[in-house]
Amino acid sequence: MNEPEDGMIIRDAFELSDFVNWLRRSTRDRICILVSERKNGQPLIPIKHIRSAVNGRALVVELPNHLQSTSRTMLDTVNPYLGASRIFPPGDSWCTDFTLVPFIQPQLTEDEYLRQISDCIDAIERPRVARTEPAEDSSPSEETSLADVRVREDMKWYLIDETHVDECVGSILSMNRDIPVILVSKSPWYSKPFIDVEALAEAVGDGAIIFEIKDEATSRLLYDKLPHWARAYHGAVRFIPFDAMDANGAGTKLCRIRGVAESKQTVEELVDRVNEDLLSSEYDSYGLDESETDEDSGKNRGVANTESVGTEDSDSGKTDSASAVPKKKQERSCGFWKQVAHTNASATKATGDMVEAYVKMILEGDVPYVQIPGEMKFRKVNVAGLTREVAEAFVNAGYEPEPGEGRMYPSDWILCAGQHVRGWLDGPDGFILDADWVAAQQALRHYTSGKIVAGVVTFVCDDMFKLMLYPGIGDNPPVEVTIQRADFLSGTHIAPDTDLRPVLHKGQAIAVKIISRERRDILPDDEWLCALPSQNETEVVEEPPSLLPDGPSWLWINPKLIATIPHKGKENKQSGGSNPFAYMPFMRSKQTLTAVPFKDLLESTATLASAHETMRTLYEQLADSQQRNEKLEQENKRLNGKNQKLREQSKGAAKMLDDTNPITSFEGHFDTLQEELDWMIRAQSLLQFTTAERAKRPLDDWSYGPNFFDSLRECEHGNMSHASLIRTMVFVLMGNEATQKGLQQHRLREGRGGDDADRLDEEGNVIYRVTVHGQYRLHYTRDAVNHVKFLSVNTHDELLR
Repeated sequence: MNEPEDGMIIRDAFELSDFVNWLRRSTRDRICILVSERKNGQPLIPIKHIRSAVNGRALVVELPNHLQSTSRTMLDTVNPYLGASRIFPPGDSWCTDFTLVPFIQPQLTEDEYLRQISDCIDAIERPRVARTEPAEDSSPSEETSLADVRVREDMKWYLIDETHVDECVGSILSMNRDIPVILVSKSPWYSKPFIDVEALAEAVGDGAIIFEIKDEATSRLLYDKLPHWARAYHGAVRFIPFDAMDANGAGTKLCRIRGVAESKQTVEELVDRVNEDLLSSEYDSYGLDESETDEDSGKNRGVANTESVGTEDSDSGKTDSASAVPKKKQERSCGFWKQVAHTNASATKATGDMVEAYVKMILEGDVPYVQIPGEMKFRKVNVAGLTREVAEAFVNAGYEPEPGEGRMYPSDWILCAGQHVRGWLDGPDGFILDADWVAAQQALRHYTSGKIVAGVVTFVCDDMFKLMLYPGIGDNPPVEVTIQRADFLSGTHIAPDTDLRPVLHKGQAIAVKIISRERRDILPDDEWLCALPSQNETEVVEEPPSLLPDGPSWLWINPKLIATIPHKGKENKQSGGSNPFAYMPFMRSKQTLTAVPFKDLLESTATLASAHETMRTLYEQLADSQQRNEKLEQENKRLNGKNQKLREQSKGAAKMLDDTNPITSFEGHFDTLQEELDWMIRAQSLLQFTTAERAKRPLDDWSYGPNFFDSLRECEHGNMSHASLIRTMVFVLMGNEATQKGLQQHRLREGRGGDDADRLDEEGNVIYRVTVHGQYRLHYTRDAVNHVKFLSVNTHDELLR
């Protein structure tokens, strides 16, 4: 297709195919923004606003939801969805490197969304503008050395800029290099590499040379001077073995990284490759000669740029650095590097001062992200330790948050979008959350007399239970209230000796009414008096407090039952959650201990006396249930006898109808059985249906199978009613067999299984079966023109294969 119209909405799969073909053109010189729709069928921001923001610097195209399945097939991982956008740079380079296509997340605000689009367009246009400017002479004015760009003296880690490109290229293409090289690139849209270079350098030690590309200009120079098998670009990392030049690039590996989350995995993969390369090397590690000048490297590009380690004279203490000839490889122990890499890549260190941030989103898979004011990027939050504390507290209480939208993962228990948090920076893209748990005294300050509050049952016996109003996290002890049955049921019409165990169980979220609260110096020592809420108090409950400041409620309650207005951005706006009043109808109905799990019964008997009492109560309830079951069985026997009499009366009435049927007197008056049956069918239709019914739905044409009359004679030796057969055949020919419950019409199958195939006759028509009476069944087929063929009359199982 030609260039699409700015602001177009793709209408169908044909337009989508043309559009994708246009995106893949190498001659395309326009940036394109592909905007997806949310679930409601509308983009996050109207495309006219996006067009206004980009001001003609890019084409804006909308992708509707009904084409998502097709677009995923065509665009693979760069397909936008659920309100996100993708920005395609000019040309077709993105087809082989998906990291060139920025992803604009739908969780952003409108201003952030538009600002990120503008920033990405700037980053795409910047290299294009730079290439149009005259190239400056990049030759150094004085001699350069790799020692000038060494990041740390104890590592072979170099930050390559434009003036040290030749030294970097000379080392990579050296035929005498005896250790591998790792070339680390930087994404144009991020200030630092995706991979944690420091963790990588510490992991490989002196087993590899690490060249980190400083900026985009250096990346372009290296791209032009290196062969295709040695290039690294757009955030990827290139592993180059020691013998890459001898093998014409064989063994090199481009590790594509699509974000900082893949850093740890990539570090481990590179460490493995370094180990394998060193074990196959024939020489010991010498590294780079940082003192070599650019002039020397230019004269002899094939000579190794090695860093002379030399040998130390034990007597003089001096180091001999004159020898640059590699010696045969000595024994080396590289196995610990992978372990070191794992440790360094996974360790989190709180560095610097505490900073403030806001939770932006929690992605599926329990991945929360925050944004620090003044930063454009989002930082991934490390919450493993905090969520483990919360999970342990919930497990101890027996509480498991109900599944549903908004509470899928442990992070949802303590974080929500828009929440203000504090913590420390963790590297370039991480964030360590401060465990600033809300103190119970502060969390429960509004739990006063007359309030309906919710908690989790942690223990229950016949006349008492414990309710946890706030879990114990960190240094905060849990707040548990002991509620006696007499106080709980006071003022209600429920029997005062009602056993609480069939109604309440450990881990259950319930609501109670606070009658009084006497505060003490220490919150767990407060005296609480709680009661069962009344019938007109089962609509609202106080919102449970959060574990972290401004976070979601620790106890997930259905938001429709929350008395107070939820804070902005809290998960209470989501659907789902438990109903803390659900137990109350069971409290007012008769329950028995038989519904209580045996393990819970054992836990509820703390003393021998209570165990005896529980066993006595359970025995009495079982005995009462047995007596009621015996009465029900006797009643069932009486009803079965009555039903048997009714069935016999029904059979007698049916026989009377057959005997009084006027057509039965004509049996034996015809030359053949077929003529008799044809006449009786027509005569029965006159008796069975009115003139209007016959005019509206005349009888279908019919015929008989070759074995029909033989099967009929066999059945007539038994007790089959001839009149019942005629009536059934008339129902079939009138097309009423499916609506007559007594006929029980269904398809015949090849076997007895419900998934077996339908049985067909020689012409491919389905064989049907209907009930005549008792054990007798009529089998027939109906073709496309409603011609009915009666096949046989048999007992129930005779036609099954």
